[in-house]
Amino acid sequence: MPEYNAAATSKPNLTTGYASAVWNAEGPGKGSPPAGNESQSISLPRDPTAPNCLSVQVEFSGDPGVFQIDLQTADTDADKYYVTKASLAEDEMNDAFVARMEVTSIVAKYARLKMITLTNDVTVIAKIF
Repeated sequence: MPEYNAAATSKPNLTTGYASAVWNAEGPGKGSPPAGNESQSISLPRDPTAPNCLSVQVEFSGDPGVFQIDLQTADTDADKYYVTKASLAEDEMNDAFVARMEVTSIVAKYARLKMITLTNDVTVIAKIF
């Protein structure tokens, strides 16, 4: 998946029960994607009759070391409007180098991930459900 680009004309839509891949074995290089990089945004469904929530699953190709990935949301798909809703770190990872988080009460129209810290040279696959 390419880096965040507000000008992209086609945004993946999050569909209940299906994953939207926002990083797909991104790399190479120390910190893949490098710290500070954002994923492409996805459009979030808004169903007034159902609770709006999502989960994030991140899989590293090996030990990522210290990492932090922020889930950011916005109603306007422009970089300056994205704010951090939740963060994922190494203490939420299992022995297979898979981490996940669940976020409730999502009202925003768009979501993306931002790699804040990644100390080891690994690739990452990240999906939003």
